[in-house]
Amino acid sequence: MSARQKILDLMLEQVEKWWYGLEIREATRLPAGEIYAVLARLEQQSIVESRWKENTTPGQLRRRLYRLTRDGRRIAQEELEKVTRLHQPRQRPGFSPA
Repeated sequence: MSARQKILDLMLEQVEKWWYGLEIREATRLPAGEIYAVLARLEQQSIVESRWKENTTPGQLRRRLYRLTRDGRRIAQEELEKVTRLHQPRQRPGFSPA
């Protein structure tokens, strides 16, 4: 599964949730640089939307949060279903495994 597919799969688990990069990194075990590159491309494609969350604790940095758009949910589901179909073993006509 590609980095893009891992991120989409994770975000489909809770479609209304706003995710931040560290959560995605911990869940997918992908390198941070790869996560943010994928998220940037997904946002350019309008599959993901983002917003800034201001922290109320002094000294803490603000976080960028991401979630699937309505169209992004559909696109993610279709993409992951396609990957699943492509990785299913194919049966040859007249062949039955022993």
